[in-house]
Amino acid sequence: MGEIFERTVPEGALEWTGERFTSGVSGQIEIEHIHRYFLARLLSRQCDVVDVACGEGYGSALMAQVARSVVGIDISQQAVDHASSAYRADNLRFMVGDACSIDLPDASVDRLVSFETLEHFYDHDAFMEQARRVLRPSGHLIISSPERDIYSPPGQPANPFHVRELTRAEFETLLGRYFTHVQVFSQRPMIGSALIADDGGTPGFATFEKRGPHHYESNTGLPRPPYLIAVASMEPLIPVPNSLFIDSSEIGDLIERARLAELFEFQLREKMDEASRLSATLDAYRSQVEEAQVIARQRQASLEVVRNELESARQECDMLRMAVERPFSSDRVLEVEALIAAADFEMNELRDRHDQLRRQHDELGARLEAARQELSSERDAATQRDAELGFWKNRYEALDRRIHKLVRRYVPRMLRPNVRRRVFGIDGEG
Repeated sequence: MGEIFERTVPEGALEWTGERFTSGVSGQIEIEHIHRYFLARLLSRQCDVVDVACGEGYGSALMAQVARSVVGIDISQQAVDHASSAYRADNLRFMVGDACSIDLPDASVDRLVSFETLEHFYDHDAFMEQARRVLRPSGHLIISSPERDIYSPPGQPANPFHVRELTRAEFETLLGRYFTHVQVFSQRPMIGSALIADDGGTPGFATFEKRGPHHYESNTGLPRPPYLIAVASMEPLIPVPNSLFIDSSEIGDLIERARLAELFEFQLREKMDEASRLSATLDAYRSQVEEAQVIARQRQASLEVVRNELESARQECDMLRMAVERPFSSDRVLEVEALIAAADFEMNELRDRHDQLRRQHDELGARLEAARQELSSERDAATQRDAELGFWKNRYEALDRRIHKLVRRYVPRMLRPNVRRRVFGIDGEG
């Protein structure tokens, strides 16, 4: 059985600014950083170690579990104060210092560890001179650097905390100027499977990478690694094994969440389609109500005209009655009676027309009220569906954020577009 060791996690993490990894961050970046320190821990047993740019101090604490002594150095007073409080051991101490001016005696350490440091300042040669100075003749430098051609490809935004990134050739050339023996390892986080012979097998290894829904790439070695880790010394190197970091605790959960995301996305689309249909129906009812309102206004105007005509007829009838009350000749009386009869006939016609228009108005009012009630019911139904749609949308967005967090945690940057096309059916970095 292998060695079981514990990684100390402080109660409070150093504030995350993006410049340095802290114990409060998880996912892919956590795997990248602690894998490097696990390798350094393996190579630092019973050694005097200096951890340059130690950050929060978690890596120095890991190495102190097996090393004779460990000194963590960082340029940030805040980071050093936090490390000194969070990680305590008799063989471990932290101090503020500059990577290009290490405050340690000459030939005082066996291992100088410095991960993701070079890219944060320009004068790499000054740092290498300091590394040579403080290392003992048989000492080893264990160092990492992002591979510029992979980490910062053309068209991608620059890391705002980086000053000078190196390509693989530049990194190897820099190390070769100061150390006789150099071994470079490639690092690339991934989700996949490992096949390793118990006896070590044939030197080298093959990789198979999925490059699309139906395409795969076969390679010898690890293609497109974003990070380089080197071990360098003036004397022959100690054996440094290839290593794997295994964390399969959430792979199944990630796949299941992706499946649920597809299901929720399908259901959300169905709800949105249904909402669109209801919206179209509601628009149609609104058009019918508006049309009915126009007709009602027209009927109201016609009724008002009839009322005016009826009032004029009543006034004329009153004038005729007044004329009848005055003495007239028999011919005049007959003429007036004829006029009265004609006025009564016209008034009766006007009453009939008024009653007809009133009935039409009442019927149209009843239809308008029914349409209003139906529109109110449709609005209530649409409101209920909108609330249901919002509920499903919120669930989908919450799940989407969790999936993106898991993708950023376990899926390397180069694989994210493929994962997004598979899970969401879209392109882009997540």
